[in-house]
Amino acid sequence: MLISFAKKDSKLNSAFNFEIEIARQKPRDIVKKWHVPDVLAFSTYSWNFLQSLLMAKIAKQHWPNSLVVFGGPMISFHTGYLAAFFQKYPFVDLVVHGMGEWPFSEILHKRLTDGDYSFIAGVSFRQHNGQTHTTPPVYIRNLENLPSPFLDHTFDDIMARHGDIITGALWETNRGCPYQCAYCVQGNSDFSKILTLNIDRLRDELEWIGQKKISYMFCTDANYGILPRDLDIAHMLIATHRRYGYPNHFIVNWAKHSNLRIINIAEILRQGKVNTRLTLSLQSVNQKTLRAIKRQNIKQETFNILKHEAANRDIPTYSELILGLPEDNYDSLLSGLELCLDYHLNHYLIIYLCRLLDGTAMAEPAYRKRYGLVTKTCKVGIARHSWVSAGINETENIIVSTSTLPLSDWKRIFDLIYLTLALYNFRLTFFIFNYFRAEYSVRVTDMVEFMIHQIDKAPGKYTVIRQGLNIIRAGRRAVLKGQSSLVSLKLTGAMLLEVHEAALILMLNNLDRCYDELRLLIAEYSDSQGLRVDADIIEEGLQYNHFLIPRWSKPPMSSRTFGFNFSRYFYSLCVKGKKINICKEKSCVKLIKPNQHIEDPESFIKSRLTISTFDIFKVENR
Repeated sequence: MLISFAKKDSKLNSAFNFEIEIARQKPRDIVKKWHVPDVLAFSTYSWNFLQSLLMAKIAKQHWPNSLVVFGGPMISFHTGYLAAFFQKYPFVDLVVHGMGEWPFSEILHKRLTDGDYSFIAGVSFRQHNGQTHTTPPVYIRNLENLPSPFLDHTFDDIMARHGDIITGALWETNRGCPYQCAYCVQGNSDFSKILTLNIDRLRDELEWIGQKKISYMFCTDANYGILPRDLDIAHMLIATHRRYGYPNHFIVNWAKHSNLRIINIAEILRQGKVNTRLTLSLQSVNQKTLRAIKRQNIKQETFNILKHEAANRDIPTYSELILGLPEDNYDSLLSGLELCLDYHLNHYLIIYLCRLLDGTAMAEPAYRKRYGLVTKTCKVGIARHSWVSAGINETENIIVSTSTLPLSDWKRIFDLIYLTLALYNFRLTFFIFNYFRAEYSVRVTDMVEFMIHQIDKAPGKYTVIRQGLNIIRAGRRAVLKGQSSLVSLKLTGAMLLEVHEAALILMLNNLDRCYDELRLLIAEYSDSQGLRVDADIIEEGLQYNHFLIPRWSKPPMSSRTFGFNFSRYFYSLCVKGKKINICKEKSCVKLIKPNQHIEDPESFIKSRLTISTFDIFKVENR
């Protein structure tokens, strides 16, 4: 976008030769390719910040007269931050805040003339006296003036050089966000108005994406679905897919205050065979936390209605919580976890570790002090991939305690959250746990807490589930040592995994033994609570749950006969949201496409596992 806008100016286009570098390589190897650059501009975020700084430092050593410009959401507008930034990185000449297209072009014009950047809106720099000069950015701009890099051949040039490694495209339909979430780089009260891009331009960009066979699209809008026209955009996207077979995946930041419109948009995409999942976000259920982060959730009743409506339309949904937000404590996190463990089969849960991003309100010193935020700096990786070998390691700051969540409680809730996700969210115990919820009104989190207690109490028992719990704890210790939030297993080689993914894989590796252990733990839990359970129902319920779990080590059975009406019972409960009586009823349950067996663990994981979902078998008869 920066280059497209600058090249639109005939004076700048004739004065500068513009080059765009996107491939990640060793910084010195990249700098060696350059020939006396006049201006070096870096657009940064957490995945390229340190790499960009090192490249800039090396370049400045070679060409001290080059102008180094940094921008992107990683750089705070806070005066104290900027002073420290310029002191730590003296090779950076200018920092740009807000939308970068306009100030960057003005910088280039000034580079050609008097070099006085002091009157450019949204630019900061260190003056000769050591003081930081900042001009506030302008957020209300006419986006009609922005050319499209999809349509002006800017991206054509990139595709010609890197098309063999590009599988996705970032795409925006608007800018601005009416919300001010303290943990988010888009939470800016000065940019609360939503500015839209021309609908005809968007249609042409989709045409380009379809023609180039781009499979993945990530829509960078802060609240897709907030505007009525977003329905029209969804129809445009589906029309593109029908013409070209692309795009196949549409990943979005859905509107924070979800409504029926986003359900309708998700249904349009699903019916048009473009994959997406609908977010029904919460982040926290603690009112004190929501006030601290300046967020207001949708009403619980609305939340439940939307979940049920999405389930009726067979639209996958997921909720989000964040571990480490201010004012949350062990009990409020436990309540949020239980609330989001939904009985709908198509609803999932993602729980993120709270990352403290520079450029957010939460990262400001006064905010950190007020809420007692303590962080650990860890290496950044990408789950289900290996470590990036080119360039240098990027880092992230993970909150590990607050004034209301001491480290000891953070450790406890960490273990509970991620074992729950491995067991329930990945469906190892989804059906049997929902039976207990429906019939005995028990809490899933109580069951998992009990299991952790029993595993810790008996070191020689529950060896498979213990392996899962141990890898979760190993990941937790790695965070506290400032290493990484991701782990790896001998079983899967160099592949990096979220801790609950790794726990699932260890339990899948010895699945029969895992269910034997679950059988014992559930019996012990039932006894401890004085539950009068039918042993035959529990046994067959576990077998039904086991039957639906795929694994790489053993091909599935195509069908199995049960003595109870489990298929109808769980279909009614977990798909339709209606409880029926469980009763003796001989029934043959058949799997849909059971022969899709993958023997290699790594290929199995990549085909069936995401951060929130594990693709289990589906049944034919209900």
